[in-house]
Amino acid sequence: MTGGMIALMRAFPSTLTPQRVLLYLGGISLLVEAAVTAMDMTGLHPCHLCLLQRIPYLAVVALALLGRSISAGRWKAYAVAGCVAALMAGMGLGAYHAGVEYHWFPGPASCTDAPPADASLEALRAQIRNAPLVACDQAALHVFGLSLAAWNAVLSAALATIGIAALRRTDFS
Repeated sequence: MTGGMIALMRAFPSTLTPQRVLLYLGGISLLVEAAVTAMDMTGLHPCHLCLLQRIPYLAVVALALLGRSISAGRWKAYAVAGCVAALMAGMGLGAYHAGVEYHWFPGPASCTDAPPADASLEALRAQIRNAPLVACDQAALHVFGLSLAAWNAVLSAALATIGIAALRRTDFS
């Protein structure tokens, strides 16, 4: 574990309540989803991998709402653990998508701009007709040098770290 993650875990008070943890994780995930939806409305359209990256945040919102409605402490811990698992999946999706955007490895064939193996005129026409509206291997926006997919991986990792810290330092009984 890195020093920064350990410092973050130590920064949480031992009295951090399960309700607050679920509120933080669910609230931040809801804000992320609202920001992404606002981007869609301003013309920054998502690709297929971008849409897949929303699923973990929606799962976190659902698990956080469920966890906040449960009175048993052990089940709240399960809800937080579910949020952590969803965020780790989101981190993996974000890292994969960033790798596709930076051309570190190939993306799904249905979502990239790779030329067809058969470079005939018919193959090129078929590719144009079947091309996605937004290619997954082209970042729509970079912020401070990172694509939005890379930022998604960073945010998911940070939120998962908060959840892990809460699981380690919170009494869920």
